[in-house]
Amino acid sequence: MGLPINGRQELGVHHYFNVVDFRTKYALMQENTSGSKPISLSLKADLGIVTQQNRQPIKDDLSTLTSAIISKKINEQIRLQLSPMYAYFSSVSVENRNELFSIGMGSQINFSERFALMAEYYPIIGESNPNTNNAFSLGLNIQTGGHVFQLFFASTRWHLEQYAMAQNREQFWAGDFRFGFNVNRIFGL
Repeated sequence: MGLPINGRQELGVHHYFNVVDFRTKYALMQENTSGSKPISLSLKADLGIVTQQNRQPIKDDLSTLTSAIISKKINEQIRLQLSPMYAYFSSVSVENRNELFSIGMGSQINFSERFALMAEYYPIIGESNPNTNNAFSLGLNIQTGGHVFQLFFASTRWHLEQYAMAQNREQFWAGDFRFGFNVNRIFGL
């Protein structure tokens, strides 16, 4: 996966790169059934680093994302989520923005204990980069006991939110989507 380095083009040729990211998430509050904590609230941070040689100092290859994740269980079948997000790129081309804002919106509808449909949408708030579309995805969670398999169709090639906010060229409803999957496992210590 890739896009022009920091959005730059040289002589009409796109230079693609890979990004390694380091992320963390910290749960501040977990929703409970008594009502004393009506929502779940987490903070998330991500640092992306371009990994291949591109004749730039590393300080120009950095991107960051900070986000709050606010979720609410409406009932046993429906969960909603809002995620205000701030992305920063250390170096961009003249037409692109260093700072981007979005309010991610998500939902999960449980069909049974094993199957759930998910949807996510990341609209840019304020100015966006030229030719950038808001990202959208649909997914299916399948729980098999200890693992959760996620199958999804997404209108972006990026797994990092800051790049989906900055460089998403695809439009989901026009048939521009990719298929992907994750396997999640939670280990208790």
